[in-house]
Parts: sequence; structure tokens; C-alpha cells
Amino acid sequence: MTACSEVVTVDIPQSADKLVVEGYVSTETDSSYIMLSKTVSYYSLAKIPQVNDAFVKVNADTFFNVGFGYYKPRSPYKGIPNVTYNLTVAYQGVTYKSVSTLQPLIKIDTLFKIIHHDKELIAPDGYSLSFNFMFDNENQYTYFRDGFKNDLTSFGKDSIYDQLVTFDSKNSFYGVWMPFDVPLLRLQPNDTALLLFKSCDFNVFNYYNAISANARGGSPFSSPPSNLPTNITGGALGFFAAQDVKHYRIRIKP
Repeated sequence: MTACSEVVTVDIPQSADKLVVEGYVSTETDSSYIMLSKTVSYYSLAKIPQVNDAFVKVNADTFFNVGFGYYKPRSPYKGIPNVTYNLTVAYQGVTYKSVSTLQPLIKIDTLFKIIHHDKELIAPDGYSLSFNFMFDNENQYTYFRDGFKNDLTSFGKDSIYDQLVTFDSKNSFYGVWMPFDVPLLRLQPNDTALLLFKSCDFNVFNYYNAISANARGGSPFSSPPSNLPTNITGGALGFFAAQDVKHYRIRIKP
């Protein structure tokens, strides 16, 4: 309480700005997009620069700029499972590329089980959800997040929690239903739970796991923060993912 303190400014080396790619090809119709921006220095208060003058193509389809750094294909557009998608971005004389295969999603039993929990140390009383899922083979990777429809504070806006769960079939049984309890989800009667599933290939799976590891920074048992991996070649940052996507909404009945 009486110790001296001193403000220390860390001298972070500055580098030339880099292109940042955030790209999705989705099995949801007209949900695919590529977003382009550029990096800024760590201490900069400037807005993230958006890139609206690049040439963007995924396989044979051109993605057109629609403003704010977003590029979208002509409608209707829908990703197809088991197809490999090749991204090409040409910007300021440099070509950036990425590849992602749209893997089919794991099987999900939609007979969701609603479980009531009494108040616990880190969670209030309320209802959570449990479901069964199944892997078809050893090369299935899945990204999962949950949330709720916030009727009280956001005019019915969907709210997704920060926690991210990844499923890896490498050390699992195939063709066998396995249970999963959604962690820390607590809802009340008449609330609507949201479940979001996205398939991904190995490179994107590693990217999501790196995001999750960095978010847990600060614990004595967590890994130190590090640069996120990227599946973009040419010197850009970010990722490109082709994904089979499914959303589920489950109302908690009184």
C-alpha cells in the first residue's frame, strides 16, 4: 500500500502496416464475405484503416466491394461441403492467397436436454443445455459458441458469450454419440438460448485455439500471449475459413 510506483512505457518496435484479411465462405446463403483492413501501431488512437480498392476472388467468383472494407459475391451465394475454396486478394501490386476446404459439420442431435442448476460458486441458478454429437471421421474440427436472445436490454438482439469451445475428433470415437453440457450457460424461463456451430479445417482450428489461448492470458497456468497463426500467404495477417454453419434457438419453457 505504501510502495512507490512508476509508469513504464514499453518501447514497441514499429513496422510497416500490413494487410489484414478476415474471410468466410459459409453454407448459409449470402453470409460469405471477405473483410480487408490494415494494421496500425500499438499505441495509435486512429481508426483501423479499411481497404476498399482491392481485387478479391474466391475460386471463379469475384467478391465486390460493398463499403467499409467488405467484399461480397453476387447473390445468391452459398458454400458447398467438401469443396476446396481458393482465395486471391490483389492489393497494391501484391497478391495474397489462402486455401480452405469446407468440411461437413459434425452430427448434432437436436433433442436438446434442458437442465436446471441451483446457484453455484461461479454461476447463478438457472437452466443450461446438454446435447449429443457424433464425429464421422478423424479429420473433423468444430468451433462452438453459445449465447441468448436478449429481450430485456437490446430490443431482442442476439448476444453471444465470449467463451469459445473447439471440438477435435483426433482422439475421439467415430460413429458414437457423445454428450456435451454447455459450460456456465444459465437461463431463466422464457429465455431463448442460442447455439452456434461452425466446421473448420485444421489450419482454422489452430487459429481459433490460439485466440482462445490468448484470451486466457494472465493466469499462472496459461501460455504467454503470442502472434496468431495465419493461413494467408504473401505477408498478410488474419485467416480465411470455409465453414458449414448451423444455428439453433431453444426456448426455455416455464
